[in-house]
Amino acid sequence: LNTIREKYKDDVNILYSGGDDVFAVGQWHQLILFAADIRSGFKRFVGREDIAVSGGLAIVRDKYPIAKAAELSGEAEEKAKKFNSGEKDAFNFFGESISWKNEYEFVKGWADKFYALCADKKINMSRSILHKLNRYAMIIKENSGKIHRGEKKDLSYYWNTAYYLTRFAQRYSGCDEVWNLCKELKDDILMKGNRNYVLIAIAARWAELRLRD
Repeated sequence: LNTIREKYKDDVNILYSGGDDVFAVGQWHQLILFAADIRSGFKRFVGREDIAVSGGLAIVRDKYPIAKAAELSGEAEEKAKKFNSGEKDAFNFFGESISWKNEYEFVKGWADKFYALCADKKINMSRSILHKLNRYAMIIKENSGKIHRGEKKDLSYYWNTAYYLTRFAQRYSGCDEVWNLCKELKDDILMKGNRNYVLIAIAARWAELRLRD
């Protein structure tokens, strides 16, 4: 752990490490990468697929009590442990749980794409796309509750997303980077199921928060 932490020494501090638990504080984006490195290092150490590690992240302001922050991160960790029938190989952040093995790299890849295009002063892609993706993905989550209540699902997110991405790409005609991004989004969101949409919305939230820092 100390070897992994050395890579993040300016941004992450380990407050507790004992048994199979670790509690660290630091810059939130770096903590996500730190957690991913811990998981990768752990998998190499045990050399097995049936032993895994889960984690949770709580984002709080700098004056927030550490003890309360520890409780929040503990609650996030418990949600991660229960994710995907309790496989205990997941990470919970921004209120959502994702699989380390099957989803983390997908989410991080999209977050990096969003961040790079919005932060690039030459391209200067509008952050509005991040808000829209989260807004439409929220309808998917609301539909889950409607199904349980026997109500009709709202499918407007599907065609609204297709329309929005087409118009957004047209705003950046001549910019291959944004055009290709919108094409990839259509493929990953509209052709591969709702879970992909939820994951991409998490990535959009990740990029949005990074852009605020």
